[in-house]
This record gives sequence, structure tokens and C-alpha cells, in this order.
Amino acid sequence: EPTNPTKFQFRYPVDKYYDQPIEIPTNTNVLLLSGLLDAQTPPKYARYQLDSLVGDNKLLLEFPGAGHGVIATACGLSVFGDFVNRGSLQGLDASCVAGLKTSFATIPQLDAILMPTKNGDIYEGQYKQPEYVSSYYYPSNTWKYVGIAALCVFGVLGLYVCCVFRKKNQGTKQAATYVETQA
Repeated sequence: EPTNPTKFQFRYPVDKYYDQPIEIPTNTNVLLLSGLLDAQTPPKYARYQLDSLVGDNKLLLEFPGAGHGVIATACGLSVFGDFVNRGSLQGLDASCVAGLKTSFATIPQLDAILMPTKNGDIYEGQYKQPEYVSSYYYPSNTWKYVGIAALCVFGVLGLYVCCVFRKKNQGTKQAATYVETQA
């Protein structure tokens, strides 16, 4: 389902290569990676791209449970690395893709809070009030206040030392200037 260029206003005029099939050069391989949960670039566009490539050395791998940027997954990076090392689709190790599945598994403790029913089924049983374990112990911020106070004290002390040192240096310069003019 390629797009029709007349439906969209392009910023620049399209050239002769726009929306034309791409011929894969001899001794060239094309690997496409697509995440089946990719909301930004849905998998159907990867399939359209594969169909538009003219040649035999092409492969589309679809990763269940992966979104946009399949190469950021361990399996995607492994397949990509193998492809780059081989420089070919021949013998490509994509075995990790077969083991992937879309998983919407949740954390049992979280399920107990989100679906507080008698048997854990949101549509069956009676709603029960979740039991929250809370603590009244809040970490003290005293160390922050002590740190701020210490910084203030050291800052004021530093300014005092700088002022005393500066006055001492100014007095020394005036004395040296006075001595030079008398001699």
C-alpha cells in the first residue's frame, strides 16, 4: 500500500527516484529489522519496503515484543552484529528471534494491588480493599541542613580569611612604596 504523492504536500519537488522500486546491486545484501510493537513505524511499512526491493538477497526479520529501534534489543544487536561480520545473509544467525514472544506478563504483587478481587480476576469475584503496607518513618533531612550550614560557615570564614589576607598585602605594598620613595 504505497502512498500516493498527490495526497501530500511535499516541501521539495520529487525527483525521478521517488516511489520507484529499488534494485539490489549484485553481491549486495539487505537486512530489514522491524519491531511488531513499533508504533512510530508500524511493521507494515517494513513489509512494503521489502516488497519494493528488486532482488533475491533481502531479508526482513520481525521481532515480537520489540518497538521502534530493534537494534537496541539484545537479539537485534546480535543479529545485526552477525550480519555485519558476515557481510552476507548466508548463514545469518537469527535463532534468537524464534525465541522471542510478545509478553504482557506483570508482577504478581502489582496485580494484587491493581486487581484486588477474591481470585485475582478483574471480571470475577468481589472487590476487596487492597491492603497497603506503609511506613511512618521518613528519612531525616537533618544532614542536608547541617551540610548547608557548614557550607555557609566555611564560605563566611573563607571570605574573612581573603579579606584579612588582602588587607595585609595592601599594607605591605603601601609600606614598600613608602620605603622606596624615601630612599
